[in-house]
Amino acid sequence: IEEVSYTVFGKLNDIGKENNDNKGEDISKVEDSSLRLGWLLRTLSKLMVLIGIVFAAFGPNYSHLLLHILYGEKYSSTSAPSALGFYCFYVLIIAINGITEAFVHAVADEKTLDIFNRWLVLCSMAFLLSSAVLLRFGAIGLVFANSVNMILRILFSMRYILKWQDPSSQVGAGNVEIQSPLELLPSISVWFTFGASFITTRLSSTLFYQDFASFPGAMMHVAIGGAALLICGFVTYKSEGMLVRDLKDVWRMRRKNE
Repeated sequence: IEEVSYTVFGKLNDIGKENNDNKGEDISKVEDSSLRLGWLLRTLSKLMVLIGIVFAAFGPNYSHLLLHILYGEKYSSTSAPSALGFYCFYVLIIAINGITEAFVHAVADEKTLDIFNRWLVLCSMAFLLSSAVLLRFGAIGLVFANSVNMILRILFSMRYILKWQDPSSQVGAGNVEIQSPLELLPSISVWFTFGASFITTRLSSTLFYQDFASFPGAMMHVAIGGAALLICGFVTYKSEGMLVRDLKDVWRMRRKNE
C-alpha cells in the first residue's frame, strides 16, 4: 500500500508541477491535481489507520491464544504474548508513519527532504537513547523505543502536510482543506467502537479465556472477539462507506499510471 501511495502521490504531484510551469494557463489543472492529492492522502491515511486499529484493538487480547496455538505453552507462558500485544499497538503507529512519509517523499522538494534526513538522524539518536533506557524491559522496551522513533517521524511529516495545504506557507498546494490531522483519521464513532471492542475483549480474556484455562473458555473468548469484529466492520462501513469507492478509484489511478 505504501508503494502504491508513493507512486500515485508522485504522479499527481508531477502533473501539478507540469501544469504550474505553463505560466498560469492551466491553473484549474494545478488546483485539480492538488485537490486530488489531498483526497488521496485522506483516503489512504484512513485505510492504513483502520488496518492499524484492528491490530491494536484485537491483537493484545488474542496474542496469548495465537502463540499458544502456534507454539504451545513453551512460548505462551513467557513474556512473548505481552511483547506481541504491545507490538500490535506499534502496528498502528507504523501504519500512520508509512502513509505520511510516503507523501513527504513523493511531494516535498529537495530542501525539505534534506531537512527530513537530518531529522531522521535525530530520530535515530532518540531511538538509541530510548533503547538504552528501556532495554531492561526486554522486547517490550524495544517496541516502546521504536514507537518513540516513529512518533517523532510522524510529527515531522504531519507538520509538512499541514504547511503544504496552508496558502500562506507557500510550501505546496494552498487550496486543500486539511485543517487538522484528525481529518486523516476515521470518524469518532469508529474509534469509539474499536475502543469498546478492546475493553470487551480484555474483559473476555480475564473472565473466560484466563490464559487458556479451558477449551470452552477459549471458544467463548474467540466468539466474543468475532462478534466484536463484525460490529466494528458494520460501524466502519456505515461511517466510512465512501472509503471503498475511493479505494477503487485509487486502484484505477494506479493501473492507469503503470
